[in-house]
Amino acid sequence: MSVLSRKSLTLVALVAGLGLAGCAHDDLALDDAYVPLSPEERFPIEYSKGPVTMEVATSHGALQPGQVNAVARFARQSLSGGVSPIVIQRPAGGGASARVAEDVASLVLRQGVPRSMIRMGTYPAPASAPVRIGYVKAMAHTAPCGNWSMDAANEFKNEQMPNHGCAVQANIAAMLANPQDVVTPQPMSPAQAASGTAAIKKISNGQSSASSMPSIFGF
Repeated sequence: MSVLSRKSLTLVALVAGLGLAGCAHDDLALDDAYVPLSPEERFPIEYSKGPVTMEVATSHGALQPGQVNAVARFARQSLSGGVSPIVIQRPAGGGASARVAEDVASLVLRQGVPRSMIRMGTYPAPASAPVRIGYVKAMAHTAPCGNWSMDAANEFKNEQMPNHGCAVQANIAAMLANPQDVVTPQPMSPAQAASGTAAIKKISNGQSSASSMPSIFGF
């Protein structure tokens, strides 16, 4: 084989190798694209804070039965999740709104809200304007659900639906007693070593570790 032929073959091999290297590079680039699959990754539970407010009409000059129930429920809800004092603001115009604001503060106090967590104030408005109540609440939430862009009856890629797992994550977020646990989980309580050691000794000695309380059936 001539020197020219060998050089030609070497050049062809080099070009082919570069082509394969390019294909391999493209494959690696595609593999680097991570697609979250689990509901925990696609719909993570997040922690945030936001205002919760309500208005109480002052036209009657005193709290009405329906308003009493609404304000009492609002105050109790602030005890579980509230991260700020309850602010009660009456119109600066005065009038009957001052009495309604005092009634609201007294009712909130009776629901168990400490006096130190109640703030009174005014806002610029005529006397006929409502009394405003509000506090800041800690919340756990996920991304909004309801993405039905994929037709399950006409989908052949064997992929999860875009909305898969969202409702479960949203329900878990709604059931969290303390949304702060999303950021800083509660520490585990220490193990009861004494009772555990006693149960292990009973098992080692061939005894039952069940409670020695008598059966309700008498045997």
